[in-house]
Amino acid sequence: MPKTLFARILVGLAVVLAAVQFYRPARTNPVSDPSAAVDAGGHVPAQVIAILKRSCYDCHSHATRWPWYSEVAPMSWPVAGDVRDGRAEVNFSTWNTSPAWRRIRKLEEACDLVRKGDMPLPSYLLLHRDAKMSESDVRAVCDWTADEGDRLTTQALGEAVASFEPVASHGGLITVSGILPIQAEVATDIKTQTAQVLDTLSSRLAGAGSGLDRVVAASVYLAQAGDFAAMNEVFSRYFPKDPPTRTTVVATLPGKSARIQISAVAVPAGASRTVLLPTGWSKSPSPYSYAIQTADLVFLSGLVARDPKDNAPIKGDIEVQMRAIFDNANALLSAGGVSFADVVSARIYLTDAAPFDRMNAAYRSHFPKDPPARATVRTGLMSPDYLVEVTLLADRSKAHRALTTPGPDGKPGAPNPNLSSAIAAGPRLFLSGMLGLVPDQESNASGQTTETCARLARTLNAGGYSWADVTDSVVYVTDMAAAPLVVERFKRAAGGSLRPGTIVGAGLMNPKGRVEIMVIAGK
Repeated sequence: MPKTLFARILVGLAVVLAAVQFYRPARTNPVSDPSAAVDAGGHVPAQVIAILKRSCYDCHSHATRWPWYSEVAPMSWPVAGDVRDGRAEVNFSTWNTSPAWRRIRKLEEACDLVRKGDMPLPSYLLLHRDAKMSESDVRAVCDWTADEGDRLTTQALGEAVASFEPVASHGGLITVSGILPIQAEVATDIKTQTAQVLDTLSSRLAGAGSGLDRVVAASVYLAQAGDFAAMNEVFSRYFPKDPPTRTTVVATLPGKSARIQISAVAVPAGASRTVLLPTGWSKSPSPYSYAIQTADLVFLSGLVARDPKDNAPIKGDIEVQMRAIFDNANALLSAGGVSFADVVSARIYLTDAAPFDRMNAAYRSHFPKDPPARATVRTGLMSPDYLVEVTLLADRSKAHRALTTPGPDGKPGAPNPNLSSAIAAGPRLFLSGMLGLVPDQESNASGQTTETCARLARTLNAGGYSWADVTDSVVYVTDMAAAPLVVERFKRAAGGSLRPGTIVGAGLMNPKGRVEIMVIAGK
């Protein structure tokens, strides 16, 4: 190559190198609130803080140590890009400003990445040998992520529960969100926790112009069936006369050390409230009424296979138990002047998903046309004698209309022989529990929630309702750790706020399902 050409190339390169120095990305360490940093609050061991600062802070904080070559383009470009992307992914300087559910997910990812050796980046380690993590460093980080994940899960569940409006009045009913005991980790016995929950229920109802004596339906979720008798003892003191209808099942609860959760529906002071008991029936041995009528609604307790004359269990397979339950339901509905044709909503609790199809066959025979909206989940029941419990709600208005969830294109969806997507009755719309199973989302609770909410929205719209009309909801999750993210997605879909609702950990009938949401709306 001639010397003149080589010289020109060198000069050209020098000019280009000089020119690119004018296009250097910003190298900033923004000022942040110290209380937002990961080390604020004393939840991170000093050893882990030292590891994070040595191995992670350069790309994942506002305390970046900018090396000399970050001032020289074009080397400065990838350095600044790595820092920008790293801060966007995880920023330990603003860690505490992220929602708890997001931090939980990042903690899980962090442990996985350091165990695999993918973090710190191999390219970063070429010039920062001291950032390499030893086996003991990895153990320390993963121990911290596990402990912090547990702590944040408790916090996130609390935030998820608090996302629901505590109590709301609409259409002559007062709906109360699921209530957990106060400081359950301190008051761990079931009697104290039950009293705390019922005290809170009483307070919420009083603020809404009602009281415990006006409750028409209560849903009790216990962490273990062994607490049933002790819970009943306390429950009976709060409801000494004409107690509400009640459904009691075993479920996973959204609170650390919580052994009980109760949600309820009540009527205002002065509203009609009539306890129904068919002729020849014995009162329930537990503190609840079998059926209560208020205005056009007839609430039934969760029914199990039991002889109503002496309350003896009726043992047998799913067909035998469903027959007994529906014989009893028929008598209770008749006492309220309604029939199975007037049932608008049902909740079914199976102890095992195996007999689901057989249960459906028995169930369908009672609803040959326009079956009620329904949710079916797997929970524990109060006795091993029982395979299934069924809760029904009937509406006397007779102006019922069954709806099917439209597809994304607006075309009518396919009807389900076991349930209606929704039943419009009077001023209310009762929606079935809906899942959001779509390809590639089989294990993704977040993706399933987004699709579930889309289906709920289409169903609400088909009935002439919107998210603003929703008055009550139940969110069933198979993994309680996913509940905060599920509720966050639900809240976002609903427009940023949620009316009363309850989070319940339960199994779903579809093994691929991670979340099912059931709502009621009213004009």
